Amino acid sequence: MRYLLATISLGLSFGTINGTAAAEPVTIYEAMQQLRDREIQSVDGVSVLGDPLISGQIKGQGFRLRLTDCGDIDTGCKVTAFSACKTVATFTRLQSLEMANAYNNRDHPRGSMYVNNSNDAGAVLCVRNRRLLQEEDRFDMSDVFDWQLTLRDFVEFVEAEETSDIVRSIMGASR
Repeated sequence: MRYLLATISLGLSFGTINGTAAAEPVTIYEAMQQLRDREIQSVDGVSVLGDPLISGQIKGQGFRLRLTDCGDIDTGCKVTAFSACKTVATFTRLQSLEMANAYNNRDHPRGSMYVNNSNDAGAVLCVRNRRLLQEEDRFDMSDVFDWQLTLRDFVEFVEAEETSDIVRSIMGASR
């Protein structure tokens, strides 16, 4: 079995080295269908300045999928970037930056967290998962599943920090 896997792996590598494998750019229609096939709610798409933008919801949390490095609408795009944001009204900007650093410095963070300062309602924490389709890559269910896990981890992390902050304020402890 080990030899069979090594042979298959070598064959795949050889095809890539010779340039026979190429990335499959994804169109807005294909990406929307992948999301719908995974039962993502409220999937809708538009083209903003030539770059397709898809929105949807997973368990009530909204997200966007921006496709960039595109040919035309029918040839597809080579870069996918999922993102989602969550407002945390009780956090200061400094607390938000500390939380983003803590998230990004974990051993194996899913996506990258950042602070979006465009909202006056409080801190807005966001997570992004960007991927360049290269070699034999194609946008498929594994990308959607990875985003679902990224979004789940992000929401759980932020909610745990909110809960800890509430407990600390009740107990009179500082961060």
